Amino acid sequence: MTARGAVRWLVDRARPVAAPGPAAVGVVVAVQLWALRHLLRLVSWPNDLSFHASMVDWATGRFRAGQVPTDGWYPRLSGGLPQFHLYQSLPHVLTGLAGTVIGPERATHLALWLLVATWPVAVYLGARALGLSPLAAAAAAACSPLARSATGYGFEPYSYLWIGNGLWSQAWGMWVAPLALGWTARAVRTGAGCGRAVLAVGLTVAFHLPTAWFVLLALGLWLLVRPSEWRARLPRAAGLGVLSVLTAAWVLVPFLVDRWASNASSFNGQGSFADSFGWRRVGGWLLAGDVLDAHRIPVLSVAALAGLAVALATWRRSAPGGREVVALVGLSTVLFVGRDPFRLPIAALPGSSQVFLHRYVATLQLGLVLAVGLAVEAAWRWLASRPPEALSRPAKGLAAGVAVLALLATPVRSTARLFHEDASWVRQQERQDRDEGGDAAALVAIAQQRGGGRIFAGKLNGAGRDLRIGSVPAPIWLAHLPVDALGFTLRVSALAADLETYLDERSVADLDAFGIRYLLVRAGQEPPAGTWFLAARGDLQLWEVPGDGLVSTAHVLGPALPVGRDALAAELLPVLRAQGGSPTAVRLLDLEGRSPAVPTQRDHLDVPPGTLTGTRLDLEAGRLDTTTHFRTAGAVVVKANWHPRWQATVDGKPVAVAAVAPTWLAVPVGPGHHHVSLRYRPWPWTPPLVALAIAAVVAGWWWSGRARRAGARRAEGEVGVAADEAPAALEVPA
Repeated sequence: MTARGAVRWLVDRARPVAAPGPAAVGVVVAVQLWALRHLLRLVSWPNDLSFHASMVDWATGRFRAGQVPTDGWYPRLSGGLPQFHLYQSLPHVLTGLAGTVIGPERATHLALWLLVATWPVAVYLGARALGLSPLAAAAAAACSPLARSATGYGFEPYSYLWIGNGLWSQAWGMWVAPLALGWTARAVRTGAGCGRAVLAVGLTVAFHLPTAWFVLLALGLWLLVRPSEWRARLPRAAGLGVLSVLTAAWVLVPFLVDRWASNASSFNGQGSFADSFGWRRVGGWLLAGDVLDAHRIPVLSVAALAGLAVALATWRRSAPGGREVVALVGLSTVLFVGRDPFRLPIAALPGSSQVFLHRYVATLQLGLVLAVGLAVEAAWRWLASRPPEALSRPAKGLAAGVAVLALLATPVRSTARLFHEDASWVRQQERQDRDEGGDAAALVAIAQQRGGGRIFAGKLNGAGRDLRIGSVPAPIWLAHLPVDALGFTLRVSALAADLETYLDERSVADLDAFGIRYLLVRAGQEPPAGTWFLAARGDLQLWEVPGDGLVSTAHVLGPALPVGRDALAAELLPVLRAQGGSPTAVRLLDLEGRSPAVPTQRDHLDVPPGTLTGTRLDLEAGRLDTTTHFRTAGAVVVKANWHPRWQATVDGKPVAVAAVAPTWLAVPVGPGHHHVSLRYRPWPWTPPLVALAIAAVVAGWWWSGRARRAGARRAEGEVGVAADEAPAALEVPA
């Protein structure tokens, strides 16, 4: 290729990017990257980002230990669980891998900054795939960072800010959702791009399950928007659904197989999360414009309403895009309104009982933002169609500019204030992390030097909400450190999660029963009686709790107590209080009828059955090794949540690992000297399921290529038929 040819090739490739639509999106992204640069500051956060940062830190540690952390024992919250096995954890795995190079905390903040700032790119690409024009797609992308809802859980900046909710996983789902929706719509409509559609849906599942559930439901929407084309669309939609599920199987299968061994929290049914807010509240928000324009003049909401009106008015003759936007808004509205009054239709949707319906304000926002794009396009077409004598071309451009400024001035000013306020809080917390945070970190280091152990700084539903490091509650602040802690309640589905919320912070017996060894308290705050002072730094103190810590010996009492995963707190709290701290005997549990039975005793003995020496416990790696000296039969009890993937050996021979009250692990051991080994064994089928996912994506690309070739052959045949059937040319006599 000559130099001139190379230049021409580069110009041809750059021309689409330099078009007005993509260029405008680029400007919006550049502004966002600058306005949100404070997200790169490494400070503690007072919301769910702390939990996600903890997961990323654990993943980085596993990579550095030579493991791939698609599964493993995550011990840092609520007594531990295989969090990466039961959660959409691909974002944490990928960011943890980046953390091996730049550090896990920096990688977490970098990912959030890039995802939120560049989201308009995904909106533009998804809108174009849905069928929107370049102008409509660019307008939607430009408006997408300006949304603000009454709930703060949408695809909006507030969901991801320091002063917001820190929905880090949702940011990943937010980025791929427009692509998945757009590419699946195009694939169902034309049969083209099935491979990338399958890949986008699979990534959405691996990034954020609530968003993925909506994306999978949308496959049915693409049938309904063109009922007359159902014969051609149905096989495509069904094929996409099957391939998408196969692509996501490596996430869904282990989650479904072992879900019975996790906590089905009784708190999930409380409040508005499960059933959403009902038609009265949501209807009021929609009428007030509080889905896109909370706390400001609803200019975006009015534009979205106009766009929906245009799409409905042109329903019969509309090009691809308008109907799809109306369908997205319709389904999202039903889900966001919730079970009052849509209980029956929502119950008919597969998987609806497992999602929090209040989250679908996010997809409703996306649909409304796309409707804004439709309104802008309709307004421009109307303006461009005015005759020159009525309005000159420069005047039309000026009028369009004034209209855009009028449309965006209020939301831009509101969003700029939000970013400025968030940056101010981040800078303030940065200073407090250096001062109070430095004192707290020094005390945690002292605890770790003493051999480690579970740390407690109060519960979020108790004293922990008042003990703060700067503006961050101490239980949340501890999640930024690689420590085993309690108090950051109801963030994971660990078996002890509900029980943790009822922990008595003033009871040494309760603290010891939960394996807590160290307390972090404010100076002047009286610690529970029986604890002893260790150290002080600044206004903070470290106290130690008496007891056996995380590993002890005990007798196992029977008969086994049947318990269900949906009522663990109600069934086990009385048993916990009866056993007390450092019990010499623990009650055997029968979890869901599936946890193993082991030999038990009926009589409660006041003396532990034996002692332990040479104990090496590393819950981060999911392992315990210890030597026992038992006088009578008993068990080694580890105060970590029971799970069926824990496996144990005694003197090299496999033994069952029992579940004992409250929700801990127990390895049965006979009299005498024995070596006990306990290991968490990761889900073994991830590699073949990942291979299946790759095969499904390849099959999607093959399917698209086959459909494209078949279409080309049909087009060639039609051209040939048309040529054969054309009338012969008339002969003109000489």
